[in-house]
Amino acid sequence: MFLNLALWARMQLFRWTHWRPFVQATKQPVEVQTRLLRRLVHRNCDTRFGREHGFSTINSYADFAAAVPIQTYETLRSYIEDQERTGEPALNAAQPVMYARTSGTTGEAKLIPILQDTIQAHKRSQAIQSYVQFSADARAYYGRCLAIVSPAEEGALDSGT
Repeated sequence: MFLNLALWARMQLFRWTHWRPFVQATKQPVEVQTRLLRRLVHRNCDTRFGREHGFSTINSYADFAAAVPIQTYETLRSYIEDQERTGEPALNAAQPVMYARTSGTTGEAKLIPILQDTIQAHKRSQAIQSYVQFSADARAYYGRCLAIVSPAEEGALDSGT
């Protein structure tokens, strides 16, 4: 009974802190995405990538699209590797807390920088999904659960990241 009440309380917290703001954001997607783009561009305007692409003058999606050509991993690889090697902000102002490594099925494995903000965004999306599932049928959370996860650390780069 106590666990059911604790779960219900947790889901109500998710409702107010994650679900409702998400629903509000869906009512004005262009404005929300524009604010997010401005925040990301502003946060990264002093990186090497940001300086090379004029982030300090970008105020809209049109500005961004005109200043930043479509990128591939290969066009970003040197920024990622330089930032990892030197610790200087090349692609992101924030240092990655870890890297996701692709399987390399189409060539050499790729290192995808994972920032603390990335982890927080993932946690928010998990909270939203949990609330939606609980609202649809709370029985999904009762009984046993099988969790399939990767090891806490699959490897480390020379820098320790």
